[in-house]
Amino acid sequence: MPKKIVTWVLVADATHATIFVNDGPGRGLSPVDSPAFKSTVPHYTRDAVSDRGGRSWGAGGVGRHGMEQPTDTKRHAEQEFAREVAHALGQAALEKKYDRLVLVAAPRALGDLRAELPKHAQERISHELAKDLVHLDGHGVEQHLKDDDFPL
Repeated sequence: MPKKIVTWVLVADATHATIFVNDGPGRGLSPVDSPAFKSTVPHYTRDAVSDRGGRSWGAGGVGRHGMEQPTDTKRHAEQEFAREVAHALGQAALEKKYDRLVLVAAPRALGDLRAELPKHAQERISHELAKDLVHLDGHGVEQHLKDDDFPL
């Protein structure tokens, strides 16, 4: 009897991620027992950037000019979230919890995930879909994958 191939489907955007599992052809998608990921991104206008940027004298010596924040706080939080999700996927790959990995994510989130996934998890990627489908349940995600010619 052939070995059962377990496929994990990660559905994510910049702040939410859910993992679904497919245990074989025709079995559909069901949520993995682990909790869904949700970013703890602070409210940017109050919590993350509490002070206005400083002021500096201009290079020409005339007048003072406002300075911008050195880092885009929202973008940094999105990258940290991708790092957290990628770490969890990498750990699950080491524990052999899945054989194949399908990434379904908003385009920028997909790029962030690719950059953060460890090599042993990247090697299990069988398909990618650059769409934001976090609002869908397993059945809705399955329909999008079938429309994209990916068999489950």
